[in-house]
Amino acid sequence: MVNSLTIPVIGNIIDRHHNKSILLLGQIVSIISLLSFILFYNHQYQMIFILMILLTVVDVTVKTIVSSNLKWITGDHLERVVSLRQLIQSSALLVSPIVGGILISILTIQHVAIINIITELLALIFIFLLAFKEGVLKVRDKTFGAILKQVCVIFIK
Repeated sequence: MVNSLTIPVIGNIIDRHHNKSILLLGQIVSIISLLSFILFYNHQYQMIFILMILLTVVDVTVKTIVSSNLKWITGDHLERVVSLRQLIQSSALLVSPIVGGILISILTIQHVAIINIITELLALIFIFLLAFKEGVLKVRDKTFGAILKQVCVIFIK
């Protein structure tokens, strides 16, 4: 549900701003969210849901940006990268629940969050090495609120 509601808004933001900046901001939001979770988690399931929502929004943003920049990121190796990406995504769907179950059974949720912080930091480093297209606003006379209202009307229809 978060994905279908956020994609029109995220797509608009991605088109308006430099994609690398958005990715860097998203990674920083993820890291801060995970650090806050580690510091303030006191066995409240609500905090887990809030963290999941934040991480999902950032993940949708990252996937959208990477998909729209795949040509710039991969260069001449687009076909090979697309097939490898498909293989990795399919494998992750199978392996992730198993690895997650094992980790949760032997570690606390805070330790799993620390592992996630490490992977987010690695992603932050790799983002600096990637090439992205510039964000270009095609319609400058409309405000973000007007565009958001237009997208919501289309989405509801």
